[in-house]
Amino acid sequence: MKALFAIAGLGMCLGACGSSEPSGPPPELRDDARALEELLADDLVLLAVAEADEAVADDLPVRGAERLRAGAIPAARRQVEQARAVSAATAEGVALRDEVVAALDARRAALERYADVLERGLVEDLELAVALRAQREAEGGIDTLLGRLQAIRQPENTSPR
Repeated sequence: MKALFAIAGLGMCLGACGSSEPSGPPPELRDDARALEELLADDLVLLAVAEADEAVADDLPVRGAERLRAGAIPAARRQVEQARAVSAATAEGVALRDEVVAALDARRAALERYADVLERGLVEDLELAVALRAQREAEGGIDTLLGRLQAIRQPENTSPR
C-alpha cells in the first residue's frame, strides 16, 4: 500500500513539477523587450523638457521654446531613429518596436507643437493647454509601453500571487 502511495505521489510530482514547458515569454522576446526597454530608459528628453517647463513657470515661454528646440526635440528625434534601428528577433518584438517608434514619434510631434505655442507667448491659453495635454499623453503612452516591456522581460515579477 505504501508503494502505491509513493508511486502515486511521484506521478503527481512529475506531472506538476516536471513540466518542460517554459513559463513566460520566450527568451528571444525577452531580449527584444530588453533592447527596447533600455532605449526608453536612456531618455535625455525628460531633462530637457523639465528645463523648458521651468522657463515657462518663470514666465519665459520663448526661452522654454528655445530649450525645447535646442535639447528636447533633437533628443526626441534621435530616440525615434534609435528605436527604428533596433533589430527584433521575433514578430512580437517587431510589433513592440513599431509601437515604441510610434509612441516616441508622437512625443516628438507633441514637443514641436508645444514649442510652436510657446514661441507665440502665453497668449493662447487653449492652444497651450492642448499642446501640454498632448505632450503629457505622449509621455503617458511611453510609460505604459515601458511597463509592458518590463512585464515581458520579467514575467515572474508581474504574475499574480
